[in-house]
Order: sequence, then C-alpha cells, then structure tokens
Amino acid sequence: STAWGESGGGLPAITSREYEREIRTLVAARHLQDKVIFLGWRDDVPRVMHAMDVLLVPSHNNEGVPRVILEGLEAGLPIVATDMPQFREIIGHFNAGFLHTLDKISDWAETILQLLENPEKFAAASQQARAVWTARYSRESVRPQIEAAFRELISGVHASSQPKPMPVAEPTRHPGNTGAKPPEPAGTLVSSSPSQP
Repeated sequence: STAWGESGGGLPAITSREYEREIRTLVAARHLQDKVIFLGWRDDVPRVMHAMDVLLVPSHNNEGVPRVILEGLEAGLPIVATDMPQFREIIGHFNAGFLHTLDKISDWAETILQLLENPEKFAAASQQARAVWTARYSRESVRPQIEAAFRELISGVHASSQPKPMPVAEPTRHPGNTGAKPPEPAGTLVSSSPSQP
C-alpha cells in the first residue's frame, strides 16, 4: 500500500486541498482505492515513517530540500527519489538512496521490488540512510558546525571593532634632501661636543 499525507508547512491550505482532490480523482480513475491510503494531517510523522518499508519522493519541480527526505534518513528508510541536483547532494553522493528520472517508471518499480525482495539490499540501504543522517544531519553533528560558524562570526565582529592604529606621518623631506635631518635654521649654533662652562 501507499500512504499519502501532510506533515505541516508546504503549500497553502487551499492549494493542498485542491491537490488532494486531484490525487484522489486519479486514484479512483485507476481503481487503486484499496492500494492508496490517505492519512490526512499527521503530527506523528516519526511513527508513520517507522511503519513504512520504502520512502518514495517523486518530486517533479525544482523545489528545495524536502524535510521528508531528512525524516526518512533519520528513520533509516531506503529512499527512492527523483534525480535532481538537491537530492543528489543529500543522498546521491553518499549512496543513501536511489535516484531515477520521472520518465523511467520501470526503473522506480524495479528498485522498489529489489528492495522488498532482497533483505540484504534492503538492510544495507537502511543502514546507509541512518549512517548519513547520524554523520551529517543529526543534532550531534550539526551543532558543532553551527557553533563554529558563530565563533567565526563573533571573531570577525570583534576584530573589526578594535581601534585601528594611527598612521605615522612620514618626515618632511626638503628638495634635494636624501633623508638626513633637515638643516637647522640660520643663526643656530650646532655643536656635537658638550658645552663648556
């Protein structure tokens, strides 16, 4: 069976209702009412995630990073998603899921069947998903990165607030003078020996 639901955020309510009606009509037209479960609004997403076998994310537009993928990684779910740049960055580069284009439905179906019929492949995909979550997206892994960013920011602000040293004026150079002391004014006696009484 396939579950379809909402977990907060996302599209405005009216758009979500219109989208739900569209999906329900499609399911009915294909006689899949006994295969697709509409869960509606849920505030227990972790519990729902742990009841799943595979997470499918067939996104068809250039959205950002769906929270559902991060939730799937945390739950250790094998993920099958659209081959998009942002999904490659999250799961593709770390072998934490399987990416296919939307026009290759047979590839999606084959991957799902392989996961469900091959316990070893399923277990490996689940373990890798959880490992990527732990190493890159868990609170324990993200907190040091945030703290380091704040320390760098505070350090930069502190450095910029320090008074800058006053510039030192260069000695006045008279024309033809090579850097020696400027000549004394006329009428001044210059002596390099101590004065005598």
